[in-house]
Amino acid sequence: MWALRTRLGWDAVACARGLQATRLRGRLQSCGGQPELIVDVAHNPQAASELALWLDAQPRVPTHAVFSALADKDIAGIGAALGARIAHWHVCAISDAGARGLDAASVAARLRVALPQAAISLHVHAHAALAAARAALPASGRVLAFGSFTLPAQCWTGCRRRSERCDSGSEGTPRRRYNPPPFQSARAPVDARLKQRLIGAAVLLALIVIVVPMFFVGSRAGRQRHDLGQPWLVPGARPEPPLQSKTL
Repeated sequence: MWALRTRLGWDAVACARGLQATRLRGRLQSCGGQPELIVDVAHNPQAASELALWLDAQPRVPTHAVFSALADKDIAGIGAALGARIAHWHVCAISDAGARGLDAASVAARLRVALPQAAISLHVHAHAALAAARAALPASGRVLAFGSFTLPAQCWTGCRRRSERCDSGSEGTPRRRYNPPPFQSARAPVDARLKQRLIGAAVLLALIVIVVPMFFVGSRAGRQRHDLGQPWLVPGARPEPPLQSKTL
């Protein structure tokens, strides 16, 4: 903030507006739709607890989860943090996870350690899980797609393909895209200062081109005048004897 104001001359209001409009993808990111799709990268119990607090602050609507996590994650702890807030879990495998990946049945088994009575269905991939969750919910419901990073990314890509709005935010309603006004007042001081510097550089260059050669030309002309006044300096010439006058 300090650098933007002092180095670039940006207006403080413009800087604050830009920071307020900044969002991270995959952090309670709404993709709109009916039911609404919320994408989040919560993949440990601590993040799941924050997700639970966010759900508690939203209107109570039927919420289904599209979920998966890697083998080294505390899946039971994640399930315990969310508890009964999730009406149904749509579990899938994470593609391209290598040795850290789990199939849907293994993910479901770890969830049941914390949620033995939970409704859980298995799907082959994230897109199938997302489609099933949306089909099972009313238009007023909510799909929460979360877990290890690959799964939210796949769901976000799927909603982009469907040309739905995918805007970041922290509220439970579809978000409007934020179109910040052009920072004309912020750029103007930068442009004016740059123009002044360019003009100053051009004037300085012109002075160097004009004045510096004059010193060399002046020195050469002075030497020539000196040589003409002192013919004995010419190679091969003898110096004339000094003029002597006598009084008769």
